[in-house]
Amino acid sequence: MKLFKSLKTLCLVTTFLVVLAEDLPKFKEAKAATYRYSIITNDRWEEQCLDLPTQGNGRSGTLVQSWACNGWDNQKWIIENLNGTDVRIRNYKYRDQCLDLPTQGNGRSGTLVQTWACNGWSNQRWVIVSWFGQTYKSIRNVGYPSTRQYLDLPTQGNGRSGTLVQSWAFTGVDNQRWKIRDIYF
Repeated sequence: MKLFKSLKTLCLVTTFLVVLAEDLPKFKEAKAATYRYSIITNDRWEEQCLDLPTQGNGRSGTLVQSWACNGWDNQKWIIENLNGTDVRIRNYKYRDQCLDLPTQGNGRSGTLVQTWACNGWSNQRWVIVSWFGQTYKSIRNVGYPSTRQYLDLPTQGNGRSGTLVQSWAFTGVDNQRWKIRDIYF
């Protein structure tokens, strides 16, 4: 008799839970946000975005500049993880064009940064180093380990649109620090 009462109670509780579960609102499984592109701005001149000039029409050898942020596709960049450390930085508008430190510069400070058809060479590989609480990053080229060249916005440009981006040996100054804002949708 005791066993029968326990089974009856168990059945009532189970029925109650099933009915309760049916009355709960149904939630759709949330989809994870998809990473699409990044906006890269300089620490010293935050209103200046890393920009691939449209007059270059996506041709290899087009020099990279800073320009007042405007939201256009030529200021959007796709950062692709290559091996857990190195990344490739492709332009969003001209997707076959990668951020490139020209080999003819031989890793010297002052070499102008360009884009070139993505080829996987080390001069198109970069390491993003976080500092200042992960807000700012330094972007170092992998192609010249002996000179350790970093993405650098020359101070003599005074934050003006059209200032050409160069590489420079590490100084730790704010014109070598970049803010990378990932856009998800």
